[in-house]
Amino acid sequence: MKKLISLLAGIATFASLASAADEASAPVLDLSHPPTFGELSKAALKFPVPNWMGSLVRNGRNRQPGVPQPGQPQPGYYNRESTTLELSAEPASLAIRQAERQCDAISWKSIQCKFPPSEQADTGRYYPPKLPITDSSHVSTMSLRANGEVATLVKQGAAALKVLGIVDPKLDTWISNELWKNTGNFQNEYQSQVPKVSFYFSSDSNMAGEQGAVLEMKLDWSKGE
Repeated sequence: MKKLISLLAGIATFASLASAADEASAPVLDLSHPPTFGELSKAALKFPVPNWMGSLVRNGRNRQPGVPQPGQPQPGYYNRESTTLELSAEPASLAIRQAERQCDAISWKSIQCKFPPSEQADTGRYYPPKLPITDSSHVSTMSLRANGEVATLVKQGAAALKVLGIVDPKLDTWISNELWKNTGNFQNEYQSQVPKVSFYFSSDSNMAGEQGAVLEMKLDWSKGE
């Protein structure tokens, strides 16, 4: 019996160490500046080519299907002069850093990045389709969404805001007094720093479903593009 207890304790310790190691080795994304596509890739984010791009090329169009095509240029070209490119990354565990501050990784279920026309490359005619951006292309906005256990997600969201240099007494009170147990929604916008941040948290079952709670953050470096 003692051997069994010792074995179980050893397994639990190993699992804890493995979890800590995974957390420590999670990719980190520096948000001190608008991240480039190359930096996003180094943070292990993977961006599949949107299906509509393949459709554009195959159909000889230059914009997303359904958009009128007045004065089309040569078939098979992606018009980057007026199109903001929105890419969705595969779910990933990612920590964020700014200046000397860094938080633990959060398992993001949804990561969307927008690249304004000024950051896109002229790819010309191509098939199969490829992304019209380079490793040096900067995002203008990032939208992140996570689902998880309520208490954990509250702490993770607060930690992420602190990394971004945001101090919100209202949020601190909401957390320290555990008001989130009774009032499961919190949202605010922080527009006076770079990046501008929109923060949303909800444990409302209508919003979070069976996922416990939902955390959403939008980071905005755009200058009216």
